[in-house]
Amino acid sequence: KLSKLQGPKIIHLKLRQLGLKSEQITKALKNENLLEHIDHAKQKLATKYSNLDSFQIKAKLYQRGF
Repeated sequence: KLSKLQGPKIIHLKLRQLGLKSEQITKALKNENLLEHIDHAKQKLATKYSNLDSFQIKAKLYQRGF
């Protein structure tokens, strides 16, 4: 579910677990609507963690698969 603000790495892993081929996943992740959603999620998380320093923000984004 994309509502959990997950990045492309986690989305890729979850789709691989569902049995999709890597080529199909890569093609799906290049979709413009999905890219916009991912950028919005990244900005929302950065805003949420704005009180942290840049290293901690990067760590939080990395945990979400960005």
